[in-house]
Amino acid sequence: FKDDVFWIALKNTFLYTIIVVPSQTFLALFLAVLANKGIRGQTFFKTSYYVPAVVSSVAISLVFIWFYRGDGFINYLLSFFAIDGPNWLNDPTFALPAIILMNIWTTSGYLVDIFWAR
Repeated sequence: FKDDVFWIALKNTFLYTIIVVPSQTFLALFLAVLANKGIRGQTFFKTSYYVPAVVSSVAISLVFIWFYRGDGFINYLLSFFAIDGPNWLNDPTFALPAIILMNIWTTSGYLVDIFWAR
């Protein structure tokens, strides 16, 4: 209990859990309700939300690494607004939120199917 790294890891794990679990659950419930409505392009919608659940975790991680790089896609988009984006995965301020967003996106499709099952 005297190790500072232990407490940092415990805090990060706690933050990750209390943010990811409710967020992905509410997002999945919202998408399941939306998918159940008679929306236009429903087949495309159902396919697109479930793609992250069936694509390899390695492939998704590589895409997100490309998004989060210093010269990646997100910082490229921010440059249009004259915003100098951070180094998402190397800055302790942005690394945990970046990983949280990736996890919410990749796991929500699986939960949508659970909610949508009859």
